[in-house]
Amino acid sequence: MLRAKLIEENLSFSGWSIRAYDQIESTNLIIKDALRKGCAEGIVATALIQGGGYGRQGRLWASPLGGLYFSFALCPFGRKTPDQKINISTISLVVALSLRHAFQELGVYETQIKWPNDVLINGAKACGISLEGVTGGICVGVGVNVFPVHDQWRLSSAYRTAYVGPLLTRLAQQPEQEGMIESSTNVLSVFQEETLERIIVAFLNIFKPLYDRWLEEGFSLFCDEYNACLFNVGDAITLETIDSHTLLEGVVVGVDKEGRLLLKQSDDRIIPASSGEVHTLHKEKQK
Repeated sequence: MLRAKLIEENLSFSGWSIRAYDQIESTNLIIKDALRKGCAEGIVATALIQGGGYGRQGRLWASPLGGLYFSFALCPFGRKTPDQKINISTISLVVALSLRHAFQELGVYETQIKWPNDVLINGAKACGISLEGVTGGICVGVGVNVFPVHDQWRLSSAYRTAYVGPLLTRLAQQPEQEGMIESSTNVLSVFQEETLERIIVAFLNIFKPLYDRWLEEGFSLFCDEYNACLFNVGDAITLETIDSHTLLEGVVVGVDKEGRLLLKQSDDRIIPASSGEVHTLHKEKQK
């Protein structure tokens, strides 16, 4: 398992409490149970393997050895006065920005965000984020593709997948084999464990001040930065439900201060969308 004490010692801000596991059903379940029992904000659960990991809208998130899987508890309601409204859904966009910053801090720069909160590297998905409201607060779940299993590295997929590990391995001038999990051994090397720890430390250190700013000023503070790294701008897309029913079509313009995706219609109307899965119809030349 990851070294919880070492992670905490490398954090720049107090308030985080790390719980590390080798293999569990889901880090989300750990955090949701803790929230229901009245835990404090900042509890973090991380696991090397999840038996039942899931992402947005309950979709299965394959969680084999080599990825970074963690969830954490937020309790924003107690930190706001009754007359202040919180757009809870936008915190997942701030989490995505924080992950992007963490990757860049570690040297991975070709990153964008696919609305609402998928972080992409060179156009391929590197991580996903889930958000669940439960009694007592919010459970944020994060899954990062870090090290692929060696014999699965070149397998094709309906969805392109990016892995952070091989990029960080080259940056650290480590042997190429350190960038993958050997299927014959199915264990992490020291370098691989340290890499997972570095990613979670970088994220938590970056997220904490951004979260505090979000509590004070909302998502509008981050809107310009988010739009600057938004994937699909200028593309014709369709928004679909989880069971593939079309909600809306249009050309991606950006997001507004409420975190809604702005879609331009054929008659030049701009329609904001607050939910749905983005599927590209065709790419447009940006004007």
